[in-house]
Amino acid sequence: MKVLTPYPGVIHVIYSEQTILAKAFMRMQEFYESAIPGFKGQQFTRDEFKKAYAEMMGTEEFTYYDDWGGFNVPGDVANKFMKLFTLDSMDEESLMKSIKQHAPWPPYKPFYVIGTFESGGDSIIDHELSHAFWHLHDDYREMMQGLVEGLPVRFRARLKRELGSMGYCEDVLDDETAAYLSTSSVLELDELVNRTDIPWKHALAFQRAFRDYLESKSSDSQ
Repeated sequence: MKVLTPYPGVIHVIYSEQTILAKAFMRMQEFYESAIPGFKGQQFTRDEFKKAYAEMMGTEEFTYYDDWGGFNVPGDVANKFMKLFTLDSMDEESLMKSIKQHAPWPPYKPFYVIGTFESGGDSIIDHELSHAFWHLHDDYREMMQGLVEGLPVRFRARLKRELGSMGYCEDVLDDETAAYLSTSSVLELDELVNRTDIPWKHALAFQRAFRDYLESKSSDSQ
């Protein structure tokens, strides 16, 4: 595991393997945004979530560690998680230690934690960075919110349903809509909405807006 701070307030934790990443982040991520009743904002054990997730997916096997390759959690949620939960593994303990070591000072300054794995690809990193920018920068969130609200009504509703079925709670659907449209490839978008007609003019606007913003932040951090 290695930790980078590529932009002010962003803590990027990188793991060698997807499974280790998912094991470390799972409970904190679901504490933040789980759509499964009884988990968002609540204390729970790993076994309790594993059972509920398998039931939601309609499978006998627990597939979470293979299903998710990128994670993102606001700093205030990470702090709440560390206060409420008893850490249940070396992976969780190591992650929380890294967050504490790299969180900005003074402690009231906002920060955001993202997690990826080494062979996950740039699109996963960009996706998680979009979440970080959404929460840390008002101008980015307002820009992306405007693009989300400008989507064709039927497509936006379809995308929200698909995201909800993946396990995202209602509170983060606009954030997720922006992240997926801004950073996904054509094939990834096609798969996400099951080949529904995608408004490519709108999708391209998201992609350009994200790329321009990323370049501006990269210049600022140099």
